Amino acid sequence: MYIRRGYPDKGVQALMQVAELQRREGLIKDAVASMQQAADVRYMMGMHKESLIIYDRIVQIAPNDVEARQWRALIYTLTGRVNEAVLEKKQIVRSLLQARDLDNAIAELHQIIGLDIGDLEAYYMLGDVLMRRGEYAQAVNLYNRVLKMPNIEVERVEALLAAAQQMLKQQAMTS
Repeated sequence: MYIRRGYPDKGVQALMQVAELQRREGLIKDAVASMQQAADVRYMMGMHKESLIIYDRIVQIAPNDVEARQWRALIYTLTGRVNEAVLEKKQIVRSLLQARDLDNAIAELHQIIGLDIGDLEAYYMLGDVLMRRGEYAQAVNLYNRVLKMPNIEVERVEALLAAAQQMLKQQAMTS
């Protein structure tokens, strides 16, 4: 009500109080939703730092909430804090891999590479996920691309490439 009536500070304060009550009652998803609404208000008011502080609190109470982490990464990206966004997205990937959600993990890894084209860890993680999914041709293409990058462990990438090529051959023989 406060927000609709033009009192955003009071509205955010009330949302945070409601979120704390919800958290105490074990209603974590509801608490996260209330806090996200408060963070959105702060962000729309241009209070990016305050919005991030709220998202930090969200991640504390719901560390595996991928959606909350995605919003946090988005705010980092929009405020020009690319390194923090990449770190957050890597945490998202780890959560997705733990949940065996390979499709969304691949999407997040592509976003990481889009944010930081030189992030070798993201390429290695992407190659690993592609291999897990049996997408050996894509893994071969990825490792060939990585071989052209500076400051790589050539022996490691060549070994990964050889493994992907071998699996691709075996896949072709069984098809």
